[in-house]
Amino acid sequence: SQPSLSPALLRISEYVLKDPAKVVNQTITEVADGSGSSEASVLRFCRDIKFSSFQRFKLALGIELSTH
Repeated sequence: SQPSLSPALLRISEYVLKDPAKVVNQTITEVADGSGSSEASVLRFCRDIKFSSFQRFKLALGIELSTH
């Protein structure tokens, strides 16, 4: 069974998946505002998917986008 995401983490994941290229250029505050969540929730989302920081998440996302 899949682990259940909190409503905030679900909104963040949907926001990132909708336009990852936009997220790569946004600040943590912009992602929080855009997804209707908090900066703490964005950081929790990053940590839940095994990134130690928002910057590391964005770096990996950018690399992934550039290879596809």
